[in-house]
Amino acid sequence: MTSLATYDPGAESSSNSYEVENLVVPPQSLNRGEPDLALTVDIDPSAIFVEFDYDIRRAGRKTTLEVAIDRQLKFVADADVKVAGRGRYLRLDPSSGDSVVLQFRIRKPGMFTAATVQRIRIVRGGRRSKNYDDRSAVVAIASLGAVAGSVATLGIVGAGLALRRVLTRNKS
Repeated sequence: MTSLATYDPGAESSSNSYEVENLVVPPQSLNRGEPDLALTVDIDPSAIFVEFDYDIRRAGRKTTLEVAIDRQLKFVADADVKVAGRGRYLRLDPSSGDSVVLQFRIRKPGMFTAATVQRIRIVRGGRRSKNYDDRSAVVAIASLGAVAGSVATLGIVGAGLALRRVLTRNKS
């Protein structure tokens, strides 16, 4: 089911509109015997967040929930501290392909710890700041790195040639 919603990741961007798609995934349980869950989710280039809800009951003193996208840790929550709804999201990498693997894991569960992950949603971008675009930012950073690397290489080669000239002159 797709709906148009106002996504509020913070006061500074609350005027942006986002499309939210609820994934048809029943509530998933994690416990001491089955602490891991992996889901493959199809996405498109306009997807910028994955949102989810979770609940942890009867947690151990050091129990945490970890969530990763394609093996990259993106979210860690202490079971004793409830993360606000606007903080339960994972930012997608602009270079993500057509699908991502969401991995949920409870760490150091107590004997009777039970966790539920539910209401997984894909959030697609609406209006954004005129000065920021995820994909353009990645391209700009990669381009800047390539230019800096080229300049450094040319500088080293130039210094080597200059040193060679000085040493050749001193021999003669």
